[in-house]
Amino acid sequence: MLAVVGVALALVAAVAWVGARALLAKGEFEALVPLAGDVRDAAARGDADALLALAPEFTDHSRRAAELTSDPLWRAAEALPLLGDDLAAIRIAGAQVNALAPIVPLAGDLGQRLQERSEGAIVDVALLREFSDDLVEATATVESASAAIHGIDTTTLLSPVAGGIRSLQDALGELQPMISGAAAASEVIPTVLGLDEPQTILIMFQNTAELRTGAASPDPSPSSVRMPARSP
Repeated sequence: MLAVVGVALALVAAVAWVGARALLAKGEFEALVPLAGDVRDAAARGDADALLALAPEFTDHSRRAAELTSDPLWRAAEALPLLGDDLAAIRIAGAQVNALAPIVPLAGDLGQRLQERSEGAIVDVALLREFSDDLVEATATVESASAAIHGIDTTTLLSPVAGGIRSLQDALGELQPMISGAAAASEVIPTVLGLDEPQTILIMFQNTAELRTGAASPDPSPSSVRMPARSP
């Protein structure tokens, strides 16, 4: 009898522990939502200073969300019926947001240093090369996070959890091409613009008089001259 009571008390304590951590994690995720919006807006307008200012708070909340949802009792609770899928989704979201957090200060640092380029320089190719490895690593992180988040079946989740996961999926869909494009540029542009050795670039323009030789023909305009048919 005492053993049964002990097991029951242990289960109650475990449920209470997970419930308390779930409430704390909810607070962290709620704090991250407006921060993520601020980060997106700062990135869209190229405000490197704002990104660097937002980075510590974003990193702190994402770390706390990941810590609160990754302990052994939480993982065990994922096997429970009804709420298990939701707990698993929350854990995955917390872990992936935490993995993405370092991209915020990286983007801020790169943006700020690009703004400090030498007078007359359009692109600091040496700086792009310097950040290339970090951008490539960030691309891999975003791709991994996207795969993990898109692998969550939102149809089985409670509405608030499902809505949060779908929002995260949309955000990653916007972030992925931005980061991969920046990584590709950091690998290609320095070489093309002669960082390693002098490059000769030939630029050719074709005017409308040359279209026919390029296997194309301009459409007739309303001002085209038409020769009348000659009467027999």
